Amino acid sequence: MTRSSDIDGDGIQDEGEPGIPGVIVILERVVDGEQIEVTSTVTDADGNYLFEGLEPGDYCIKFLLPAGADGFACGCGF
Repeated sequence: MTRSSDIDGDGIQDEGEPGIPGVIVILERVVDGEQIEVTSTVTDADGNYLFEGLEPGDYCIKFLLPAGADGFACGCGF
């Protein structure tokens, strides 16, 4: 998955909208209606991140944006 600048503000990562490095990505599992942090990572130079080896279940992803960052779209299909 990729975090990207949503330059045109349409909520979709379009060609030419670069990924954003340095975004903290927090993965939380939803258990009995509660969100429990499982792990976290930081986006790479191209804005990519990956969580592997996850058990089946419901998850939430939170993003902590770097200073001065705004206009993000989630380039993912879930």
